[in-house]
Amino acid sequence: MLGLGVGSLVGGWASARYPQQAVVLFGALEVGVALFGLASLHLFHWAAKFTAGASLPATIIFSLLLLIFLRTLMGATLPLLVQHFVRRSSLVGFSVAILYS
Repeated sequence: MLGLGVGSLVGGWASARYPQQAVVLFGALEVGVALFGLASLHLFHWAAKFTAGASLPATIIFSLLLLIFLRTLMGATLPLLVQHFVRRSSLVGFSVAILYS
């Protein structure tokens, strides 16, 4: 949840700062998520070896750091899409409802 929250803040900032490029930024974030997905099997396998025998707090912190980047990317996508839909329709509630549905 931390990564999603941070991502929504970053996405909200980016959508306000660069409203014309919201769809391009969304696409870049989705490419980042896809690249993480492609590398995830090897990354998690390496992480399992790295944390084997480590203390529980160290494993939790390492896992958090490993996943927070991905979750931040994912959390930033909704504000960017909302910005794009609101620019096209001028209706905030309608845009959010369409995206959630």
